[in-house]
Amino acid sequence: RIHRHKHVDEMLWDVAKNCISKLQLEECVIYLLDPERQVLVQTAAYGPKNPEANTILQPLEIPVGKGITGTVARTGTPEIVNNTRKDPRYIVDDMSRQSEIAVPILIDDRVIGVIDSEHSQKNHFTPKHMSLLTAISVLTANQIQRIKAEEDRQKAEIEMLQNKQKATESR
Repeated sequence: RIHRHKHVDEMLWDVAKNCISKLQLEECVIYLLDPERQVLVQTAAYGPKNPEANTILQPLEIPVGKGITGTVARTGTPEIVNNTRKDPRYIVDDMSRQSEIAVPILIDDRVIGVIDSEHSQKNHFTPKHMSLLTAISVLTANQIQRIKAEEDRQKAEIEMLQNKQKATESR
C-alpha cells in the first residue's frame, strides 16, 4: 500500500496510521531529519499527537544528540528504554510515559529520520517490537528513495522540456 504515494509526507502518514497502528501501540511519531539545522522534526504521528487528519498537536523538534530519539539519530543504532524515569535523556512530549523505543530510518547508512514510540508501562517494548519497527523503517526508507527518485526524474524531464522550448524560441 505504501508504494502508491507521490509525496514523502503523505506516505509517512500512511505508515503511521496503517502500519504502526496495527501494532497496537499507544502512540508513535515519525521524525525526519532537517540536515541544515540538525534537528529531527515530527512529520507524522499516530495516537494523542494526532488529534485529527494529518495534523500534529504542538509539533516538537529534537536536536540530533538530544534525548533518546536524538541519540538514535546521532548513532544510527535503535534503542529500547525500559524505564524512562531512570534515563536522564528522556524528553517529555505530550505526556510522560515509562518506556520508549526509537528506530532510525537509514538511507545509505545515513540517518534521515527516526520512528519513535512510547508506552505508559515500564518494560513494554520487546525484541519483537524492535524487529517490526526496524522492518517498517527499512520499507519506509525504500519508499522515500523511490519517491525522491521519481521527483528527480520529473524535475529532469521538466528541465529538458524547458531547454527544448528555449532552444526553439532562440531559433
